[in-house]
Amino acid sequence: SSPPEKGAKSTSRITRISRISRNTKHTAAEGPMSEHVACRGSRRVAQSYFDELVEENMQLFEASRQDAIKDTIAELQAQGVDTCNLDTSGDVELARQREETAAIAEQVQSAQDPGSLERLVALLSSAHNRETFYSAGGVVKLFNVLCDGQPSEAVLEPSLRALLLMLKHHDNSKNALTAQRARAVVQKAADCEAIRVSCLGLGLLRSACLRNEANKATVFAAGGGRLTLMMLEQQEKTVLVKEAALLLRAICMADDFRAKISGAHDRTKDLNKLGAAELLVKRCREFREVSDPQASGDEGEGSEVAVLPALFACVKQLCTNVETVKTTVESGMIDEVLGALKARRADVSLCRSGLGVFRNIAADDDVKHRIMTTDCVLLMLAAMDAHLGDALVQEHGLGTFAAGCLRRPDHSEALVHAGGVPSMLNAMRRHPDAVNLQRQGCLALRNMAARGSPLLREQILDEGAEEVLRHAGRFQASVDEAYAALRDLGLDVGIVTVDAGTGNVVEDGLVFGAKKANFNPVHDESSGTNAAIQMAAHSPADDMGF
Repeated sequence: SSPPEKGAKSTSRITRISRISRNTKHTAAEGPMSEHVACRGSRRVAQSYFDELVEENMQLFEASRQDAIKDTIAELQAQGVDTCNLDTSGDVELARQREETAAIAEQVQSAQDPGSLERLVALLSSAHNRETFYSAGGVVKLFNVLCDGQPSEAVLEPSLRALLLMLKHHDNSKNALTAQRARAVVQKAADCEAIRVSCLGLGLLRSACLRNEANKATVFAAGGGRLTLMMLEQQEKTVLVKEAALLLRAICMADDFRAKISGAHDRTKDLNKLGAAELLVKRCREFREVSDPQASGDEGEGSEVAVLPALFACVKQLCTNVETVKTTVESGMIDEVLGALKARRADVSLCRSGLGVFRNIAADDDVKHRIMTTDCVLLMLAAMDAHLGDALVQEHGLGTFAAGCLRRPDHSEALVHAGGVPSMLNAMRRHPDAVNLQRQGCLALRNMAARGSPLLREQILDEGAEEVLRHAGRFQASVDEAYAALRDLGLDVGIVTVDAGTGNVVEDGLVFGAKKANFNPVHDESSGTNAAIQMAAHSPADDMGF
């Protein structure tokens, strides 16, 4: 029979799409959102099925490839299919690469060919090739290569590199990590004599743990925590120390907001019992003596210069409970951060992680006086002034001052005398849309004003704090802190509710104490209370008419 006229609908094609679409995966049920899900569509189809539909459109409607692609996309989207994961360019070379990726995925476990694995690593630089490899079950097969027997180093290294690419850039691949596979990676990283292979294993575990609470628990139970401590002991292997610190940090982070609860606190306490805090401070002391990177000319990721920021970031993550903070401070961590800020103030990553350590330590009332001395404050302000354009450096600095000045007017006086207010306000002005930074700045100014002297409040206002605080009050996340700071500075201020669509004030906001409570403050026993209770009492059966 002759083909249908161009533009006519094919009943068989529409039926096929409907049937497959009802069986496609639901993104929300898969776990973490994948890299390719730019919009949260309800369903997806495989690239191979999309390519098949395009070819069918070209044959049935005698359409060009681009017209067939547009028609297929419109048909799928009309049925609620998310096409964000598909390659819709129609590029022949990209299609050939996907076919090659699928072919390698089919035989990767059985063949274990180093040449094919190296080619796979190159192909996985493409997002669409990663999706093809994942759909073909390649991630599971690569993990099986690690679990089955003892692969040679020529097979092990590209296998780990390919898995690292998948877990780092394709979130759904993280779901393939099981207890057995985690133990296999931990074992390979611990036993292999080649440093680069051990680093790949550590990096693979870290990528699996980031934003995935289930994998954090799995890796920790598989010995990942003890593995990091073992690697931290090997001081002469610089790159291993850095990768171990980053993995330890990932294990202790509570960054998976899909999980109902996090075990980060318990893992941190367990690691502290194993001596992680003392060991990290010891390593910080040893690597702090490294010369300035501009003088040595060595700033690479594997250089000794790059290790200290990673160690500081790990210490910051561990300092989330009283026991670890106490152990860290007693081991001399404050002196290590101060020494690093003096010697390498130009290193933004070092200042960022160092001030982050101070921010967490300052939350402890028993030790914050040790980092709010004049010398410490001057060093922190110098680091903030040196990296005014880095929002995280400014946020950590403001967060440290907010915690340090809480219920400590002497700390507030020291901060003002050190010239801290202009630096704090400059940070808030430089990053007007960084909401977390604005909130920390408001908290710091409020804590300084709450118990500060009238003269201190006047000094803060003279620096232009009112304008900055009113700007911060525009954000929902910082409006309460901005209001409290303005109020404690003695200014006449109120909170209003603004309609997001029109920008008009719709009603006065609720401010504690602004409205008289609606109750009768009489302590005499009311008459007839018991009788009223008995009359109002009734059973659920009465409500349901039984």
